[in-house]
Amino acid sequence: MEINRLYIDETGQHNGNIGYYILVGCSIRESKRTELNKLAGQIKYKYWGSDSITFHSQEIGKCIGQFNNLKDLKTKEEFNVDLFKLLNYAPIVIFPVILKKFEVSKRNWSVKTKLRTVARSLFRNFIIHTISIKGCTGKIVIEASSLEKDYYYHEALNHFKSNGIPELKISGADVSKLITSISFVNKSNGDIEEQLADILAYGVTCQMREKDGRKYAENSCEKKLVKILENKKFKIPENTTKEKKKLLKAISSFTIIPE
Repeated sequence: MEINRLYIDETGQHNGNIGYYILVGCSIRESKRTELNKLAGQIKYKYWGSDSITFHSQEIGKCIGQFNNLKDLKTKEEFNVDLFKLLNYAPIVIFPVILKKFEVSKRNWSVKTKLRTVARSLFRNFIIHTISIKGCTGKIVIEASSLEKDYYYHEALNHFKSNGIPELKISGADVSKLITSISFVNKSNGDIEEQLADILAYGVTCQMREKDGRKYAENSCEKKLVKILENKKFKIPENTTKEKKKLLKAISSFTIIPE
């Protein structure tokens, strides 16, 4: 039986009233992971002589820590080419969820409401996506953050296991059979999918900044990330049956809260 995995990364803080709090879910079939890990490992060995390097968007952008060697412009240009090739190849589907902090602060949303809403929005998309894949079950992997946030991930999954998605005739029992595990890992777990979600979360930030009027040069890394993000967001496959298309239309490929 095929497994559909969801890796989650966050960027920004849920508190405050400026900017965005962003979750990016990176979905990949288990059968595709070996090749993706191999290609990522080749890049890491090429520039660092080890596959234990963890890609992190902020450190890459600032050329700090393990990425100090990228201060050399030629090395950084070559690395960016390889990284973008990896991102373009990666057989992943991205489900971004963006919380507009200024808007929710005007509505006096509590921390509970914020975290519950973004977690449920992401899980809902993943559940629908997974149930649409015949003979597939789902596993959720999250980089542990805080007890508070981790609680709301558990709460979100339990919500769907109890209530299902009634408007799509998906029962709680269906979800319980479908999503077989949720686990919390630390950075040393080394999942490349988590690392790609981190990089693409920065792409989501750039896309939101563009919506706010910021301009990026066409050849900039930010613009390239936005284009890759567009290609990796969920799209209904061609030749989808009418019945399945009705189900998949319920997926939000780019969720902004509140709309």
